[in-house]
Amino acid sequence: MVKKTLFSLGCLLAALVFGTSEAQALSPIQFGVKAGIQGQGMTLKSNDVLNMLSTDGNLGYNLGVMSRVSMGLVYLQPELVYGWNQFRMEGPGNTSAKFSVKNVEVPVLLGFKVLFVRLMLGPTFNLLNETKVKSSNLPADFHTDVHKPTVGFQLGAGVEFGGFNVDIRYAGQFKRSYQNIAYGNLVDQVKTSINAWQINLGYFF
Repeated sequence: MVKKTLFSLGCLLAALVFGTSEAQALSPIQFGVKAGIQGQGMTLKSNDVLNMLSTDGNLGYNLGVMSRVSMGLVYLQPELVYGWNQFRMEGPGNTSAKFSVKNVEVPVLLGFKVLFVRLMLGPTFNLLNETKVKSSNLPADFHTDVHKPTVGFQLGAGVEFGGFNVDIRYAGQFKRSYQNIAYGNLVDQVKTSINAWQINLGYFF
């Protein structure tokens, strides 16, 4: 899975480079890399069957590549990002499960700069999502899949010094995700709300 993701990152970065070659003569274009930590929360919508389940999120991380097309005070910043987060689900009694959610996303941010301060906002396109159960004291057939909407959004602010930039972002959803949960005789689909705060460090070459 990780190898496929890294291969996809390389291919899409190459496509981004060739796709913006014509615009390079008109607008300054920069390319860079980024990494960050993220605290992601997941809230399950209660129903008659799973009203006792709750989830807690731990810190995750993201890695990616990015480009920036400057147009005066305004800039366009598309990115390709691989993210990882871990959650713990707890139910009645001592039942619990730990699972991770991996995803590949493409934020396309429109930004505005004032001196060394930048503000940004834009849609995020979800390309790939994978859920893996890491540990559980539920029955062996316990399984869960988290499905994120195709399009979400990010907004944030940051500062830059030379080629380095640091930003804080909030990532949200226009539409609720859903989670398929199956164990024992229970099979259910639960609407979820997933939101994240990110602290990112990037460098433009």
